[in-house]
Amino acid sequence: MLVGVTWTTLVDFPGEVAATMFFHGCNLRCGFCHNHELVTQEPGERISRDLVRKGLERRRGFLTGVAFTGGEPLLSEELVPLAQLARQLGYRTKLDTNGTLPDLLAESLQYFDYVAMDIKAPEHLYPKAAGVDVNFDSVRESVRILMDSGIPYEFRTTLVPGIVDSPEHIHAIGQEIRGANLWALQRFVPESTLDPLFQDLPSITPGEAKKLSEVAIGYVKDTILRI
Repeated sequence: MLVGVTWTTLVDFPGEVAATMFFHGCNLRCGFCHNHELVTQEPGERISRDLVRKGLERRRGFLTGVAFTGGEPLLSEELVPLAQLARQLGYRTKLDTNGTLPDLLAESLQYFDYVAMDIKAPEHLYPKAAGVDVNFDSVRESVRILMDSGIPYEFRTTLVPGIVDSPEHIHAIGQEIRGANLWALQRFVPESTLDPLFQDLPSITPGEAKKLSEVAIGYVKDTILRI
């Protein structure tokens, strides 16, 4: 369910001044997750559709987009109706997803103008990254769905020591998304995390991250490094 809204962001939706809406619940348990309160804690008060409508109506002419994130938004039955509402009010819509639910992704794509999907690790390290067993074929299917959709999208990978921190890791992921439009790499920041052990990890340096992004560009049309 929808439990949080940030009414103005310049970073969550490329090219848009957006509101970000947060859904409770996720099927993964990534130790380095920064939104872990949406995963492990009891949900707070549900934000109503009426409140969302009023907030978006007041901000027309200032905001241009709405980003839906979590948790994993595709798990919520409220996602599509809220995306439809945002579009009816003239907003562009963006979905953040972990890519493990290809059937729900395919059913929902028509309601979004942009999708950002996580590629968390090479296949053999996915359980370590996700904190649970993952059917990697589901991730592959989501990749195919997005690349065939005609909708603007990006794949995102967090550079986490011990999970994605070497050229070999980038090569392995790159082979899964070869030919994609955009691959966004971002440095892990050891702040509040689901697993406290990750708070003791050093960040990959900006220089190391740049070298990994130079490996990534060999597989996709464009890369971006978010430091």
